[in-house]
Amino acid sequence: MTEDINDALHRAAELLPDTPDRLQAVRRKRAGLVRRRATAALGVVALVVGGAAYGLMRTSGSTHTSVTANGDSNELTAMGRVVQVPGRPTRACANVASDAVGYSVRPAPAWCDLGIDVQGVDLAVLDDRFEKDGAVEGYATLTGHLEGDVLVVTKQEPRRDEPQPSVSIAPCTPPPGGWRDYGHETNPDVQAAQAYAGAHPDLVAEIAISRPSRTQAVPYLLTWGDPEPVHAALRSTYGDQMCLQRSQWTREQVAGAVAEFTHDVVSSQGVYSYGSGHSLTGEGQLKVDAEAVRSTPELEAIVARHPKGLIAIDYWLHPVTP
Repeated sequence: MTEDINDALHRAAELLPDTPDRLQAVRRKRAGLVRRRATAALGVVALVVGGAAYGLMRTSGSTHTSVTANGDSNELTAMGRVVQVPGRPTRACANVASDAVGYSVRPAPAWCDLGIDVQGVDLAVLDDRFEKDGAVEGYATLTGHLEGDVLVVTKQEPRRDEPQPSVSIAPCTPPPGGWRDYGHETNPDVQAAQAYAGAHPDLVAEIAISRPSRTQAVPYLLTWGDPEPVHAALRSTYGDQMCLQRSQWTREQVAGAVAEFTHDVVSSQGVYSYGSGHSLTGEGQLKVDAEAVRSTPELEAIVARHPKGLIAIDYWLHPVTP
C-alpha cells in the first residue's frame, strides 16, 4: 500500500509546473499517510485468524485502534522521521499525516514542530537517508530515556511496521442458516439503516458493517438504549440479517469525552489527531480516541475523568512493552 502512495505522489509531481519556487509539502510520514488512506470513506478494523481477515467496517468516519501509554517503564520508544537541521538539535518527528502534494524537486529536510529532541542518533545509518543543504533526514525506531525534554537514545533500529490490531467480531449469534454469504467481498446495502439513524439520533449511536468472514457481511447497529425498538423498525428490511448491540456508554458520556479535546488542549498538549466524534472498538463499542506526541499529566487527567476505556490516547513516544 505504501508503494501505491509513493507512486501516486510521483505521478502528481509530474503534472505540476516545473517552477523554481515550489516547496515540497509531502514528507514520507508513512504511518500517517497509510492510516489516512485506510480510514478514508469506509474505515476498516481487521482481525486476522487462520489467514482470514474479518472484522468491523464503519459506514462513516474512521477507525483507529489506540494503545494508551501506561506503565512504569523508564524506557521509551518511537518510530518515525529523524531530522538534523543546521543550528538546531537533532529531532525525532511524530507521524503526523500531511496533505499529499508531490513536487519534482525535493527541498532540503525541514524541522518538525511535533516531536522530541534526541541525542545519540547515528545519522549515517538512517533508513532512506537524504541530505541537502547541510540538513539530513531519514527514518528509524529509537529507544531511550528522557533527560528533561530530550530523548537520550540507547538503541537505534530500522523502522518497523506498526503491529496490526487484534480485535474480535461484534457479539451476535448467527441466525438459523447463518449470515449471508455474498461469494466475494461485497457490502450489504445500509441505506435504510442510515436513514433510520438520521431520523432517530437518540436511538442509534453508530452503524457499521460486521464481517464474520471474507465473504459474509452483516449490517451492525450500536444503540444508545434498548436495541429492540430499532430491531423492530428495521426487521422488514433486513430480517434476521442484522446485528444490534447496546452501547456500554450513554450519549452524554460520549459527548462529554469528545468535548475534552478543545483547541486549547490540542494546541498545548501535542495532540495531532483527534476525532470530532468517536470510533468503534473491535467489539463494536464506542471509544473517543486521539494521537499525541507523548503522555502529559494534563492528558492523563482527561482520561481519568471519564469511565475507563471510553477515552484512548495513542502516544507516539510510549513505554517499551514486552
